[in-house]
Amino acid sequence: MKKTITKLGIVSIAFLPALAFAQQKDLSYIVALIVKYFNVAVYLTIGLATVMFVWNIFKYFIKGGDDITAKKEAGQYVLWSVVGFFVILSFWGIVNILTNTFRLDSTAPSGFFGNFGGSGGGGPSPFSAE
Repeated sequence: MKKTITKLGIVSIAFLPALAFAQQKDLSYIVALIVKYFNVAVYLTIGLATVMFVWNIFKYFIKGGDDITAKKEAGQYVLWSVVGFFVILSFWGIVNILTNTFRLDSTAPSGFFGNFGGSGGGGPSPFSAE
């Protein structure tokens, strides 16, 4: 019981700075931050899927040779990689549809969690009347 309370205390202390910064943020900022994290996750996933796709094509055409089992396994990975690309890009499209539907600010947030995208959110919004 004491270990659980200690762990809960450590976790809550770790999030105290986030609570202090949270008073300046509104819901659209939090949603935009979540969208940015999803975008970073999608980029990483697409990169990993691309590496796996190329590796399995290498295994299928070059490394497989006469081994039918290895070729069949690599072919299955290539097939599922293509399906994975479709799912990943569909998810990316859904995030962009939600961003555009709710007219969320598409500039990168800066603050407690760092700066994504380099501009720091200082640029004008593509949805503003400026």
